[in-house]
Amino acid sequence: MDQITNRAIIPPIDLKDGGLTVEGVSKSYEAKGDTTEVLRDISFSVGEGEILGIVGRSGCGKSTLLKLIAGLDRDFVGRITLDGEEVIGPGVERGVVFQEPRLFPWLTVEQNVAISIHETRMPSGEKQELVASNLALVGLAGFETKFPHQISGGMAQRAALARALTSRPSLLLLDEPFAALDALTKMQLQDEVIRIWQSRKMSIVLITHDIDEAIHLCDRVIVMSPRPGEIKSVSSVEIARPRPRIGAAADAIRSRLMSDLGLF
Repeated sequence: MDQITNRAIIPPIDLKDGGLTVEGVSKSYEAKGDTTEVLRDISFSVGEGEILGIVGRSGCGKSTLLKLIAGLDRDFVGRITLDGEEVIGPGVERGVVFQEPRLFPWLTVEQNVAISIHETRMPSGEKQELVASNLALVGLAGFETKFPHQISGGMAQRAALARALTSRPSLLLLDEPFAALDALTKMQLQDEVIRIWQSRKMSIVLITHDIDEAIHLCDRVIVMSPRPGEIKSVSSVEIARPRPRIGAAADAIRSRLMSDLGLF
């Protein structure tokens, strides 16, 4: 039966086979003698193959949290581990897709995707095959030699996704990757993410402002309260896949999330 559960404390997940843990993470910024607390005592787990969504108002620290998980910022209190290893910096086991594609304009699509494995010890032929397979996976076969200015925004974001996948990560971090796209392209790429997730079975952490996107993609959704960012609630989205975008089950979850966000 499709249902929703909600609780303020996220239950622990058995991570003996791998997964992400965030334990007691707090983050502050110092500027001109003032301290701004961005995150306060954030703790949660993401099981192997799980999709976890994080939603919240602007300024609640969602993107800051993702940067900490990605290893792009080490100045925080607490502990983050992936597959039992502490996160101490960026790593190929974590692929990241940002809101902007962040492609190098002087490189082709193929070259941009290959950057993620540029320094890996892998035969060049194997690298080429890996890049080609991931471009095909995201629907960009035939566009390998195009430059970023020659493709659409949706295609550029597909290239960014292929780049993140090429390092064969166990965890994919998505920071509002479809926010700048039109509604139709956004829905198409959401479905692409599910298709890729089903084939790769990696874990995913999705940062989003879009409640419907979170419901469509995620197994659980965290709601964060702002300033400082804290976990307010978590909802389990127990709707069978492929999920309809409308219906009573989705409506119930949407209402709960909107209430937790203080939207009504």
